[in-house]
Amino acid sequence: MKKIFTFAAAVLASVAMMAQTITLSTAGKSGNWYEVEGVGRVANKSGNAFSDPDMTCEGSTGFKTGSSYFTIQTYQNIDALIIWARSTSNRTISQLTVSDELSSSTPSSTNVEYTMVNEESESYAIPKNACDNEFTITFANTVAANSYIQILFSGNAEIVAVTLVAGEITPSTDPVAVVTIAGPEAVYVGRKASFSATTDVKANAYKWLVNGTEQEGATTAKFDFTPDAEGNYAIVCKAKNDNNSDFVASAAINLVASIKQPAVQVDVTESTTWDWAKAGSATPEQTNETVPSKADEFNFADVLIDPAEGFNAAALMGIAQFANRGTYFQGTQISFNTTVPGYVAVTYSNTGGSRPYRHVEVNGTLSAEGSADQTMKNTEAFSVAAGIVTIKFYIPDADTPQARSGDVVGYSMGRVSKIIFSTEPIATSISNTNANVKAVKVVRNGQLFIEKNGVLYNAQGAIVK
Repeated sequence: MKKIFTFAAAVLASVAMMAQTITLSTAGKSGNWYEVEGVGRVANKSGNAFSDPDMTCEGSTGFKTGSSYFTIQTYQNIDALIIWARSTSNRTISQLTVSDELSSSTPSSTNVEYTMVNEESESYAIPKNACDNEFTITFANTVAANSYIQILFSGNAEIVAVTLVAGEITPSTDPVAVVTIAGPEAVYVGRKASFSATTDVKANAYKWLVNGTEQEGATTAKFDFTPDAEGNYAIVCKAKNDNNSDFVASAAINLVASIKQPAVQVDVTESTTWDWAKAGSATPEQTNETVPSKADEFNFADVLIDPAEGFNAAALMGIAQFANRGTYFQGTQISFNTTVPGYVAVTYSNTGGSRPYRHVEVNGTLSAEGSADQTMKNTEAFSVAAGIVTIKFYIPDADTPQARSGDVVGYSMGRVSKIIFSTEPIATSISNTNANVKAVKVVRNGQLFIEKNGVLYNAQGAIVK
């Protein structure tokens, strides 16, 4: 976790009172206010709850402003604020107001004189995607105790901590003396390894070296490295600030890159559920140029990143644009091989909204219902014999419930968030009890029906008499 107290102490050469910090994730909470006794409190907008953050940063938690501004109430006289904030977009301060009463809406104008300094950026209070960003607001006149300070940004931002400073802020004269890096010691060729650097005092310049070679564009405290060949890679970070005459180097992390052996597909021998909520981290998009490409069949164990132990990735083969897009598969086909007969149910959706229905097809049998949007829905249970089970997606009618350019009758992509294989029957509206008798797609008067075993079903699974 970032040492905000250390930084605050480092930048204060002369103060009338100790700087004190409100770290939202550890502060006491009263209603929607995050409070430190004797120091102050912080809330979204004018006392509302913060929203869920957009950014994920190791070691700290941000709280997102709902309407681009937030409020600080100080319990003591202060002369400056040090604010730890971040955003996925560049943000400036649009307005800043100080009053002895809490405003119930966004401040309409700036009513105090202040200066804003960010050592990381000359243009923005919050440069985009910077996890450890801090900026300092120094007031021309002391802000009285029990005042409300409202800060409006040019867009939503995430607040991590606020340090309230009594006294004059002057630049630190301490140079960076220690650089420490953290990251993995092993990675597969073609996979990303992520590293981060911390320093004993604030740094404003970084370099990353791999086997002694400086990496172009690697100038922040974060560094991602993807090896393209087997071998050992010495990862080093150098950092400094304006008080250093030269960069200070960290100790090296020895990263060993190896080639992951292709997985061998395993058979499914018992009831199994594949839930993409347990499929690990999101995987990169597969294109015509990637390996595997979006047209290649692959074993999920070769592509997924740290799936849960019970996901049984090695049993699944697929053809995909995204093997895991965070919480779902997006592609054209998934298959597995079962040594026992059973039943299959799929939780699925279309890849977008306002489109013709896309149906799940299991071993040639179409689901009774289709999906025309991104809302996940469940299929009926399909009876399957022992052997290969293939799941695809099919558009039987390109005009229902609406047409869309590029969507035609035939196979297409779909999304899957869960697949259930059970050796016991799964109760559904349509029971596919005979694996050897395929359902037939029928369109009558613009409506889709399913005919199976001589019985006609509508799209909701009800029998049509």
